[in-house]
Amino acid sequence: MKRSICTAICGRDAAPDCCKAECSVSRVYGVVTFYTFFYDDSKGKHPISVCMGTACYVRGSEKLLEEFKRVLGIEVGETTPDGKFSLDCLRCVGACGLAPVVMIGEKVYGRLQAVDVKKVLEELGSFGYKEAVADSLRKQLAIA
Repeated sequence: MKRSICTAICGRDAAPDCCKAECSVSRVYGVVTFYTFFYDDSKGKHPISVCMGTACYVRGSEKLLEEFKRVLGIEVGETTPDGKFSLDCLRCVGACGLAPVVMIGEKVYGRLQAVDVKKVLEELGSFGYKEAVADSLRKQLAIA
């Protein structure tokens, strides 16, 4: 049975209105900031999480992360301007045999290499990597 966020925070079954009345803001904030799957900012339509656990790191997840950052033109914790992608890191997905691993939404992509990033992004829909690269270049030119 799925527990509601109010149950997780207050420690008992509670309707959202009841939870608001009986839980302090500091308790809610403490729970949301402690657990990685709760977050207080909006995520993209396709949240990308690169595993940085030991097995994934040793097998090149850092290069994958750098390629996602380069292609999307965003940093970790940011969302693309169109709201389609957000980029984060995870400590361990639990699929070490498939390292390096990236989760996009609830789908796990294993044994990825930096050269696979563009193809994976293209598979996710109308947003192609070429548009992301163009946006990234525009940002870099504006800074220079």
